[in-house]
Amino acid sequence: MISISREDKNFIKNNIVDGQNKLEYAIRTNDFYDLFDSMDDFIIIKGMDKEDRLNDLGREMQKIYDRIYYELY
Repeated sequence: MISISREDKNFIKNNIVDGQNKLEYAIRTNDFYDLFDSMDDFIIIKGMDKEDRLNDLGREMQKIYDRIYYELY
């Protein structure tokens, strides 16, 4: 079973539309594709500046994405 920190869970829940349900579903079923898609959308929409560089929110979401991904695979 995957281990996701409380801080990471809270960041997802607070920044992704329907984040709590997507996170709970991903953990329960071990199917993270929808959550990863939503995290990618967040990074593209809110996590980049006008020059398409990651801002602070984007860097934080990318770090969480990477932690989950590397633990899974």
